[in-house]
Amino acid sequence: MERYLIINADDYGMSLSANEAVEHLFNEGFITSTTLMTPCPWAEDAIYRAKHNKRMRVGLHLTFNAEYDRYKWGPVTRDKPVRSLLDDNGYFFKEVKPLLDKAEPEDIRAEMEAQYFFMVKRGLEPTHADNHMGSLYGLYGRSFIKETFEFLSRHGLNFRLPRSLDGFGRVPDDIAGQLSHITATADNMGIGLPDHIYTHPNALTPQDTYETLRDYYLNLIRNARPGITELFLHPAKETDELKAICPEWQKRVWEYRLMLDDIVIKTIEAEGIKLVGWTDAPFGKSTK
Repeated sequence: MERYLIINADDYGMSLSANEAVEHLFNEGFITSTTLMTPCPWAEDAIYRAKHNKRMRVGLHLTFNAEYDRYKWGPVTRDKPVRSLLDDNGYFFKEVKPLLDKAEPEDIRAEMEAQYFFMVKRGLEPTHADNHMGSLYGLYGRSFIKETFEFLSRHGLNFRLPRSLDGFGRVPDDIAGQLSHITATADNMGIGLPDHIYTHPNALTPQDTYETLRDYYLNLIRNARPGITELFLHPAKETDELKAICPEWQKRVWEYRLMLDDIVIKTIEAEGIKLVGWTDAPFGKSTK
């Protein structure tokens, strides 16, 4: 079977540092996709860049959490209250579990629609969708997969959810047991899913260097399984803005550097892997 690789930059629109890095990587690097956080302050700038750069392919990063202590955002929904999604200060919750303890399905639905139309009304059709911090999957409490699939089917969007948990990391047993049913439901609804999802899931340690991070990702690429794999990262330029927002800023800076490193494309080519985006990956087709 053929091996196809999508390289996605998450958190587009989160900051100017991210926006500049993502646009540069579409022009000079190896990413084939990005996903936009529409609730964030730099979303308008992100859309402007994408509309004026034909190389950029932008999906929707469905966002229901605001994880930073000193940098916050809230819902895109304006025409009705979505109070069950908000903390005591009127922002999205910092962590996923408090969100899932309180969120009402109708508010999740309304906010997904608002985030989608935020892009569409500004002239940017999303290539696909994924989910910030895994809040909809049921990894930390209630699942909103049903509401998510209904949303995706309504708008004809594919979704980041792996058909296989190989390399994905630890998930609750009940979710693992339901995966075949979930993927069959997606198939029946015409929602394309990747076969595998890879990333670097951990915070950097004091022993980590750019080279250790690079080698981790290169190992993931070399060991990519047959089918469609998405590798996702969070690249951003090193700026005072990023350092003020993000405690893990160094990892994002190194991931930006990685996507400009020729060893990445040389490894992909040496492995005979086909680099694709969400719009040209063969979802729903044989990958033999």
